Amino acid sequence: MSESDDVRKDALKMLERKDYTERKLRDKLIKKEFSQLMIDDAMRWLKQKKFIDDRRFAENLVFFKQKKGYGKRRIMRDLFLRGVDEDIAQNAVGGIDFDEQVEKAKEILQKKEKMVKTDDKILLEKKLLQYLLQRGFEWEVVQEAWKRRNRKDEIL
Repeated sequence: MSESDDVRKDALKMLERKDYTERKLRDKLIKKEFSQLMIDDAMRWLKQKKFIDDRRFAENLVFFKQKKGYGKRRIMRDLFLRGVDEDIAQNAVGGIDFDEQVEKAKEILQKKEKMVKTDDKILLEKKLLQYLLQRGFEWEVVQEAWKRRNRKDEIL
């Protein structure tokens, strides 16, 4: 078995367990001390066979992170940490709808509010807004979610 076959075999084994970006997979293969030439060859082959696709990876990550209640900024950071190219990352998060983000943030506010133990309304607001910002929601989304949450309170 040639070194080229070994690189491909190892790469496929890794991809069986989880999806990787090209950069992360390349880093793992470098740690296994394969030659750069063989890694480059394996990457071309993997891309040609559609086993690695950073655009698909980014779209999937955006979808799942959104479902878990993370905001655009956090998702963007996660894409960069996984080695996704900036243009690909921008395109992937570009499809995130503002109103969907606001509704998700409002849901999180309602759940988190039940967990915060305080009667101080100012402290409650500070903790809740801070929590949304830590989850990567943009300030405009946080503000709108807070407004909609308060409108719901006025209706009841």
